[in-house]
Amino acid sequence: MPHAAWITGPILSLCVAAVTAAAEPTRTPAEHAKVDSFVASPLSWPEPLSLVDLRKAGTVISETSRLLANRHDSKQQDEVRALGFDGLLVEVVFPNRDYDHGLIFHIVVTKPLWKMQHGIAVGTNAKELETVLGQPDERESGRMKYCGDRACGVFFVRDNRIVRVEFENPVD
Repeated sequence: MPHAAWITGPILSLCVAAVTAAAEPTRTPAEHAKVDSFVASPLSWPEPLSLVDLRKAGTVISETSRLLANRHDSKQQDEVRALGFDGLLVEVVFPNRDYDHGLIFHIVVTKPLWKMQHGIAVGTNAKELETVLGQPDERESGRMKYCGDRACGVFFVRDNRIVRVEFENPVD
């Protein structure tokens, strides 16, 4: 019996890898560029972004900050600010605490008043999202994930409507 498990384990792994690879969408360069642009800057805000301009986006409901050691320069401290608005959370890193040069690395959208590129918003039909961005990179029950070169966006869906969107854009 252990011998059979030794044979079926690698075969099963190969089958799972083949199914996973086959499930990834095939995009033209133009489709890839559209997804990449969308997930990198879903709200079309300019970067670098100043703290003053970020606060102008709406009424700030909450704001927190924390210092973060810079991975490349041990003498430098960066600041991470999390600003909460009605239906939106934005996390921005300000390298060397330079408040004129913020880089957005995390966005959570929970209300339709925050329109994203291509008219996508919380409440948009999931089929419309696919019409705009094509097949997602990953699809699970209630979840569609689109990734570009560096950033990813995860759309949470209930009753065929987007109910929450989270974007991660690693800042290095």
